[in-house]
Amino acid sequence: MSGDGLVSEALNGLVSREDAKNALQIPIGIIPCGSGNTLIGTILCYSHEDYSILNAAFVFVKGLYGPSQCIDAGLCTLSDVNFYFFTSFNFGYVNDVTFESELVRRIGDIRFTFFAIGKLLLSRHAYKADISYLPHDADDDTIEDMSDSS
Repeated sequence: MSGDGLVSEALNGLVSREDAKNALQIPIGIIPCGSGNTLIGTILCYSHEDYSILNAAFVFVKGLYGPSQCIDAGLCTLSDVNFYFFTSFNFGYVNDVTFESELVRRIGDIRFTFFAIGKLLLSRHAYKADISYLPHDADDDTIEDMSDSS
């Protein structure tokens, strides 16, 4: 029971294991209870189910006893440390707003708006990055280490 953040942490935990290929075969069910629930929203949409906690549980149980759904993941390398992600990767301004607003999480999603406006008005921080892209090879089902790529 979480949002996309805990699912992302679980993915990175499975990938970091010595038996990652086997560990990634473990099905992960998502009950949407976070501030970001994009992944389960997408899964429910593709499953032709309405967005609800009950339907999320239903789709997971149905996947345990039938065909499950695989998802693609991306890889980001920061200072030689790999981070795998799905649906999105926050960097810079968006990430700062999300992280800094955790202090007032109890006020709900309005916290993002307050912190975004405050950061926009009070900060002139620049974010720099080198971004590269490797196209997906449909015939390759291995976990790639892209830390050498640029």
